[in-house]
Amino acid sequence: MFGFGKKLKPLEVEVVSLPLDILAVGRSVMTTEKGLFMDSQLVAERFARLLPEITDKAYPAYDITVTYHPNGEGKLRYYMGSCVNSEPNPPIEKAEIVRIPASVTCAKITVETKSVTTWPVRQGKARQLFYETWLPASGMKQHSEIESIEMYGAASRWQTPSMDLYFPLAID
Repeated sequence: MFGFGKKLKPLEVEVVSLPLDILAVGRSVMTTEKGLFMDSQLVAERFARLLPEITDKAYPAYDITVTYHPNGEGKLRYYMGSCVNSEPNPPIEKAEIVRIPASVTCAKITVETKSVTTWPVRQGKARQLFYETWLPASGMKQHSEIESIEMYGAASRWQTPSMDLYFPLAID
């Protein structure tokens, strides 16, 4: 279950399109880069209250977080949701819908870890690889609106701690 003896694959960046059109139902919060850690817990609580009402989940099942670039006032949107097949009908009170087409080109890093408790460290290393090494060397630019998308499969939390981290790119 915990995989303490397993060897982790090295972090690598590949350029891909999203594996599927993302249609998600969830909640978000407006925050700052400095307040993101504390506010992510708040949005997780709000999202958890919605979960019982989200019935048409996509298969394979994915939960996502989407972090948007800060606006001119330094505020950014942080979103957490479940991928679904269709918008809830009737709409779920306080639920927010996010749509991201599969045509979005991204830099993808699969982040594996030996335990869910070490995800923040491993994810930090993945972000460092993207921002400090890969992005400057690639000559590419990030998407103007979305900073990153984290996709967690159904088994990722306990059986196989891994997630896919996508950084949408601006393609001319």
